[in-house]
Amino acid sequence: MGPYYFREYREKINVEEVYDEDLWFNEKKWYEFDYNMTNSNISNHTVPLDPSKDKFTTFNLAYIGVGFNLTYSGSKAEIAGAVAMAALEGEQNLFMHRSVNDVVFGYKDKLLSALKALKPYLSDTVQLVYNMSTVDETTISKVNTGRKNISLLGQYSAWQGQNKLSFWSNPEAQQINGTEGLFFAPNLDKTKPITTFVDDLFRANPMEFVGEEECMGMKTYKYYIPKYVLANSTVNPLNKGFYAEGPSGLMNLTAAVMAPVFASKPSFLDAEEWLQEEVTGLPPADNNTMDTNLWVEPITGALVKARKQLQANMMLMNLPLFPDLNRLRKKPRYVPISNIIETGGMDDDLVNTFKNKVFKPRDDFIMILWALFGLCTFISGLFSFFFYKIVRDNQKESTLLIPKDSSKIAPVEPNPYTV
Repeated sequence: MGPYYFREYREKINVEEVYDEDLWFNEKKWYEFDYNMTNSNISNHTVPLDPSKDKFTTFNLAYIGVGFNLTYSGSKAEIAGAVAMAALEGEQNLFMHRSVNDVVFGYKDKLLSALKALKPYLSDTVQLVYNMSTVDETTISKVNTGRKNISLLGQYSAWQGQNKLSFWSNPEAQQINGTEGLFFAPNLDKTKPITTFVDDLFRANPMEFVGEEECMGMKTYKYYIPKYVLANSTVNPLNKGFYAEGPSGLMNLTAAVMAPVFASKPSFLDAEEWLQEEVTGLPPADNNTMDTNLWVEPITGALVKARKQLQANMMLMNLPLFPDLNRLRKKPRYVPISNIIETGGMDDDLVNTFKNKVFKPRDDFIMILWALFGLCTFISGLFSFFFYKIVRDNQKESTLLIPKDSSKIAPVEPNPYTV
């Protein structure tokens, strides 16, 4: 995240196999700051970077979110009350100044806390990434074991206690499907997409084959996110259920996170060109370095390496009843607020174990087949040689029995008893 490196840890607990068909489990996911990785990439920096101390200025996510939601779904009284609360708490500002850890992993917002007293179902915490070191054991996830149908291996049927995502607008979008991305059904077909469930986007995400590459000493299939996945509903009607009514290249997360947040590829890769043109300082979009990719071993369907890249953007527009927000232009502008790059995959020990358990037995089996083929060929060759020799010898014996003067051979008398 920016120049800051964090290690992500995931642990599945309370794992239980149910009816030989599903694995039920809870998952813990947490992050730890990697001091060495962070500071080794910063040159000419006398003070080490520390996300708990380093502060920066960014958009006031809570105030913008409250203003957006009440403008489109609140009453005048609710709007007036929120504006008064924001003034009382000193939160009537477009910008805020907070630590990196606060913005990324969450902070208690004064305005949201005041609103929560009136509407208890609201959250008073703002965060870009969920850092769950503890787990609510009611939030069970379920994936298919593939025992009854290998093509369903690893497919989600429930995620974090939900069988469907009700904040999307139609049944197709609400479905929870795809795998976690760690493995897929074996014997991959290049012509068919693989599907992952992306928890950051709250949706299933098809990925298509782009080519074969050697990775960690193994042949892998490389996959990427095609352009149509983030296209608007005019271009791709299948995205209608995700409220994809704006520019192509953006994933509308407003219904999921209750704030006007839109996800995209970094630098608005594969999005409409004007989105990047309106933001100063973004590097040029590049498919080779900015796309999300998976490298998958095609025989087993196991993930070898992954690189997920995501840019979170805040939609800014004029909200006339909210101070500071009423100075924005009417046409929406999408401004990046964070850029997250996640990489992972097999380490060297796991690669060696994988090769010994999967490839070595396969290679040994193939060598045995070739040895058997060679032995069969050798036996066939010997049989042909001896058969040829026997035929030649018989021909020689037959030749010795035939007199040189065949005219002296006595005629054979017909058998009178033969019918």
